[in-house]
Amino acid sequence: VTALKPKFPASRQRNTAAAEHMADRAAIYVQDDRLVWAPATVLQQSAGKLVVKARRPANDASLESCPYVELQTEGDASTLPQQNTPAIVEDLVSLDRLHEASVLWCLRERFFRGKPYTRTGDDIVVAVNPFKWLPQLYDAQTRERYGEKQEEAHAYAISNRAFRGVLDGRDQ
Repeated sequence: VTALKPKFPASRQRNTAAAEHMADRAAIYVQDDRLVWAPATVLQQSAGKLVVKARRPANDASLESCPYVELQTEGDASTLPQQNTPAIVEDLVSLDRLHEASVLWCLRERFFRGKPYTRTGDDIVVAVNPFKWLPQLYDAQTRERYGEKQEEAHAYAISNRAFRGVLDGRDQ
């Protein structure tokens, strides 16, 4: 297990009893050498030490397929980014807590579910290269579905929106 690093310097760490109690069982992200951020649950916090239960999937595995590991690091749970519920969304704008960890984790999990496209508002689609052909994303049936308004993120949705805008005389 790779050692975790605290995100903030010790000068920002708080050791109040209220903060320690509030942090118990908090769903957070902790920094990870391999994954950048790993989802974790705080098990215990005291005197600048943090014990968490984290999931650290292998490079090619989704979160559900990996076991929990218990890790100890220095820091304060209240300074680490909190997880969203749900953590995986169709549109990044709908994340309650929008920060680097939640965006990267959402994109990663969608990628492993065969969904390389994720919306960011109405006009932007983030595409992650799946490094393999996903025929269900580009067949004729899918293309026809996106001829109409479609809620799911896809390159076809953005191109259809641009095409409709041209037909309506709007600048693209």
